[in-house]
Amino acid sequence: MHLSELEEPDGRRTIGLLTTLGFTRFVDGAWLDDPEFPRPATGIAGAADVVVGDDGVSELWVGLPDGRAARRRLGAWNVFLPRRPSCRTASSVS
Repeated sequence: MHLSELEEPDGRRTIGLLTTLGFTRFVDGAWLDDPEFPRPATGIAGAADVVVGDDGVSELWVGLPDGRAARRRLGAWNVFLPRRPSCRTASSVS
């Protein structure tokens, strides 16, 4: 579960909650599910963090278990595919 403060397209600040079931926002005293969240088939989202872009806009980045990354920026989701088929790192042997 990940709780974060987000910026909406109209400039309002809201709270976003990422759970294993999806993404919801607390707006005007009510929790609203976000049907546009790219929920993975497994139903489990990975790590999440809010970063501030070069233009000062807050962006929520979510790692998905299939290697994709999702970004919510100004109310819209974008999904980014991994560059390589596998995100695994090689370990060194001494």
